[in-house]
Amino acid sequence: MNKKCVAFYLLLVISLVAGLSSAQGQENNTSSIMETDATTVIPEMPPTSSGNNSADANATAANVSALEQPNNASETSKAASEIAKMEGIWSISGIENEQIIMALKQDGQDLYGAAKYEPEGAQPWNAVAIGSISENNVSLAITALKGNDQVSTWLSGNVNETFDGQYFEVSEGNISLRGEFRATLVNPEITEYAPAKVSAPTLSTPAVQQESQTAVSSETASGVVANQTSTSQSVTVSGRKKPVDVHEYAEKIGPGGDLSGVPPGMGGAGLA
Repeated sequence: MNKKCVAFYLLLVISLVAGLSSAQGQENNTSSIMETDATTVIPEMPPTSSGNNSADANATAANVSALEQPNNASETSKAASEIAKMEGIWSISGIENEQIIMALKQDGQDLYGAAKYEPEGAQPWNAVAIGSISENNVSLAITALKGNDQVSTWLSGNVNETFDGQYFEVSEGNISLRGEFRATLVNPEITEYAPAKVSAPTLSTPAVQQESQTAVSSETASGVVANQTSTSQSVTVSGRKKPVDVHEYAEKIGPGGDLSGVPPGMGGAGLA
């Protein structure tokens, strides 16, 4: 073996040793970097003390309660606004020729109160109002005695700043009117509401009573005519009484006779 071959083998060995050393250095660097990253990413675990766990639980509950309080407050304010939404005095147009005035009270979702109509030159009336509200949806029934007829009006609509919707009116068991209405709140206090002044309705006399009164009147008239006839038969044209023929009562006046119908002063007198 010559010197050139020996030198070549030595260079080859040196290159192999240097490459292995370089590879090990890179692996070590990579491992150290990974260990450093792992140490940075993984947080420390809190101590497992029962006292700390209880404190953490209390803090969590307090945070949840604090988050829930605004929601409860908003729901309470919303409920309060709904309760006061329909209470007050309302002016309703579109049903009658003039305004209907309605005073409503509200108990949760229940509505109740009174209404009146006081037109100029026409008959006024009072009514009872009853209904309910759900969010912005309102349903109301107004029942009034108009003259001798009981009339009910059903209102259904939405309430925001005003109360608008549809209505229909029922009289004598049939729908008599349909249309749209609009109501405006004129006073949130109902203490100033006063019912309309109406006269008592005229009661009609039943047909049976009318027939009996007619029959009594006829009998009375017949009796008067009979009395007048009997009186006129005993009076002459000149106004003097007609002489009584005693021979007509001969059988009654005699002994044992029936004196009924005999004119006064003739009883017991014999006839020739």
